[in-house]
Amino acid sequence: MTYQEKIKVLETLYNETPEFELILNKLLEMSIQNVKNKISEYEKILKEYENKYNLKSKEAYEKFEAGKLGDSIDYMEWSGIYELHSKAQDKIKTIGIAA
Repeated sequence: MTYQEKIKVLETLYNETPEFELILNKLLEMSIQNVKNKISEYEKILKEYENKYNLKSKEAYEKFEAGKLGDSIDYMEWSGIYELHSKAQDKIKTIGIAA
């Protein structure tokens, strides 16, 4: 069954079963909590880099992207974690809108 077919089945169930809304809400809550947990993990790592290099993550990311920090593995990882953190925050906003 394709993703789209599964969505159609869920729509049918939703229309026929009032309890299904509770299930969807719970799924959204769980999704939000999972993303929030990831954000917390990313923030802990970002804070470690900020303390190590005495530089805010946003500023470090911008400098790295502009080629002003070099190519050390720390800067590459820091940049990657910053991107994951940003994407996770965007995901929270999207899920929040759907909730």
